[in-house]
Amino acid sequence: SKDKTCKFWDIKSGKELHTLIEHEEPVNTVAIYPNGEKAISGSDDKNCIIWDLVNGNKMKILKGHTNSINSLSICSNGKIGISGSADFTCIVWDLETGHKIKIFREHNILVTSVSICPDGKRAISGSMDYSCILWEIESSKNITTKSSNLSVDFIKIFPNGKKAISGSWDNNCIVWDLESRKKVRTLYGHTKSISSVSICPNGKLAISGSLDNTCKLWDLNNSVLLKTLRGHRNSVFSVAICPDGRTAISGSVDKTCIVWDLQNGSVLQILKGH
Repeated sequence: SKDKTCKFWDIKSGKELHTLIEHEEPVNTVAIYPNGEKAISGSDDKNCIIWDLVNGNKMKILKGHTNSINSLSICSNGKIGISGSADFTCIVWDLETGHKIKIFREHNILVTSVSICPDGKRAISGSMDYSCILWEIESSKNITTKSSNLSVDFIKIFPNGKKAISGSWDNNCIVWDLESRKKVRTLYGHTKSISSVSICPNGKLAISGSLDNTCKLWDLNNSVLLKTLRGHRNSVFSVAICPDGRTAISGSVDKTCIVWDLQNGSVLQILKGH
């Protein structure tokens, strides 16, 4: 949150379990490890912090960026992560040691979003320089794709590692084939910029959050808008689908998080505390 904290919630009960206090500036991004026991946060203070979610304690501080951290992603085994920053770079981290593995420097303006393949071999970054870059992590080789003179606000790799979905200022989500680097389909429906996208574990559904105050649930196979989720009173800046694929959570400028039932579109919990 902009209040410089992270809060860890039990989404079934709506109970706040921990308030994580250590960052000196607003927190822009968080990612939970696949095992659910740890998380990493990135802040305007230029640092990433790894947290123990069992006890709420700080485990490591990752230092290396020279400007705000905007996005984080963790591979499926929880050993490698990537951060994207307003310093125009992406850093690949060994999350067990806290050491930098690679620094990618191809973007010309701030990096808005990063996503790593489940196997940790490739990652993709999006930027306000209108490009997406697909990185081979071991070799540092990269392929750049321009995005029609539009800033890429968010990008996420599918669980199978073969496709990605991006959101932009044109209010649309685009699904990309990472092998051919071609557009597969466009999802139309939002009336303002896309801020966040999350994909369910089976890769069939996605949820998007937007500055139009709504979240939208998509059938990715058929490019169909299934539901529009309304409940926030201001822009939605982050969304995430739970591992069960049945519930999702969104965070908004209205200072609340909403837990959604994706089967019927109803509100399960409203989390207040920031």
